[in-house]
Amino acid sequence: MQSEITDLSTLQITLSYLMTRYARTGSPQVAGAVIHHLSMILAHPNTPADSNLAETYRALLRQWRELEPRSHQQTIQSQNATVFH
Repeated sequence: MQSEITDLSTLQITLSYLMTRYARTGSPQVAGAVIHHLSMILAHPNTPADSNLAETYRALLRQWRELEPRSHQQTIQSQNATVFH
């Protein structure tokens, strides 16, 4: 049985949508999805490992991994503010 590989352009389009969604919501779940999609793009057979494109995605992945804990903390603070007000 052969596993189906998602088209690279579909992953890139979805990544753009998720980044836009995160900008509107700040959701840690969306941040996690961005990280997951960046990882899938980097692992995709049509992404040359030594390309400028791959290096850009690696830099984005590092930045999103740094952002994720802050996003989660902001969500907790927002939930606490709602509970206590």
